[in-house]
Amino acid sequence: MDSRSRAQCFFSGYRGGGVEIPSCYAFVWNNNVVLFSLFKDRITNKNGELEWTWKILKFLAPKCLALHDKEVISMIKEAFIDTMILPEEKKRRSKYIFKFKKQPEYVLEGDNYKTRDVLREA
Repeated sequence: MDSRSRAQCFFSGYRGGGVEIPSCYAFVWNNNVVLFSLFKDRITNKNGELEWTWKILKFLAPKCLALHDKEVISMIKEAFIDTMILPEEKKRRSKYIFKFKKQPEYVLEGDNYKTRDVLREA
């Protein structure tokens, strides 16, 4: 949790079946929940750098966050770097790559979007 922005990121499961199974996450900011599914990968490139890639497949957020699009995406990126990379790995030279398959999708408040919705069409 980032105490300054009161943001949290939670792992919420995998899509069932298949060889390539995306992970699903929930990011909470100011009592708003953003759901997204992604593939993640880590390689060591020819320069010895760790290369972290997060390919975001689907991204659902409340419509009220549309005005804060860049800020929310920036906080999500920061949360992944802060929480998913081990301290000893952070000491190495690293490259962080975020790819969005689709633009974020904003839904009306009150719509009951759930983890299964973010995995649909992933």
